[in-house]
Amino acid sequence: MKINIILTSLFFILLFGSSCNTDVNVNADYEVFPIIYCVLDPSAEYQYVKVNKSFLGDKPAAEMAIISDSLFFSGAEVILKEYKNGTQKREWRFDAVEIPKDTGYFASDKNLVYRKNINFGDYDRDTEYELVVNIENGRFIVTGNTKLVYGSAVTKPASNTRNIDFAKYEGAFTYRFRAGYSANIYQMVITFNYFEVEGNDTVYKSIKFPQTTDMLPISYNNDVVDKDFQISSFYDVLVNTIQPTDRDVKRYVKMPNSVTFNLVVADENYYTYSQVSAPSTGIAQHKPSFTNLSEGYGLFASRYNEYMNVKLGKSTLDSLNKGSHTSNLKFVPWSDQYYYQYLD
Repeated sequence: MKINIILTSLFFILLFGSSCNTDVNVNADYEVFPIIYCVLDPSAEYQYVKVNKSFLGDKPAAEMAIISDSLFFSGAEVILKEYKNGTQKREWRFDAVEIPKDTGYFASDKNLVYRKNINFGDYDRDTEYELVVNIENGRFIVTGNTKLVYGSAVTKPASNTRNIDFAKYEGAFTYRFRAGYSANIYQMVITFNYFEVEGNDTVYKSIKFPQTTDMLPISYNNDVVDKDFQISSFYDVLVNTIQPTDRDVKRYVKMPNSVTFNLVVADENYYTYSQVSAPSTGIAQHKPSFTNLSEGYGLFASRYNEYMNVKLGKSTLDSLNKGSHTSNLKFVPWSDQYYYQYLD
């Protein structure tokens, strides 16, 4: 880990000073540093690498930030190498692609990322990946190493579960998962899917119910993790998100994908970066920056997304329609014709 001070970052506009050092030259000559972010996700179709400049110059940051040349290098070669037991097996060269960017503080006329469709196939704890970014023909050569998070799986609800119910307000719902190997931080995000019908218009909506982000021991070995949440809190989220209305609208729970369990796991580097980058809450507002790259700043890490879709049963549909929490939200009863083909 390198602990450094980044004066101006592409992704964060920082206003800071140091009570211990009075030698900072705010009118320094223009100087650039590579800022690189890559989080490998073997559950995704494409892998992305973001290559940018962090800049320090003799003009106001707001003035330099609107110039795209202040944010991007003239060229870079991005390569991902795969090693097993110290021997290189494969490598992939990324393609530069433009992605539209909304207007704002930073220049929007150019938004360059590097992308590659990669099928990682079989990999294990002996497989390691090296990112090599050669910027402007060797002006900067930035490298980093990581292992992939793998083996993650949601095991409860199981893939063959007919339906689940969030019906007892005073009860708790337990979910279970394997966070996988090389995992150090995880979060389960539960999403409630529904749609509204008004006249001839149908609008599909979803409400996220994220669970607490938690840390796993470094020595974690893919053991089973059981977690739960209070069912009453699920209804609280619905009540605080869906507004009662006098309009002639009907609300339906989407079938069969009523609820999505999305397990997100990431490695130690991702966890450390997220902790260091979080806003300060104490008296000491200055925080060090984290990088695990050889030359420059940024992050090379790994994460994995696992999804499980399940449908809600009659009891929950009944609670949504007639329960004391949600009876005014116009969810149709389970006897509605829409549900016939999905309920036992």
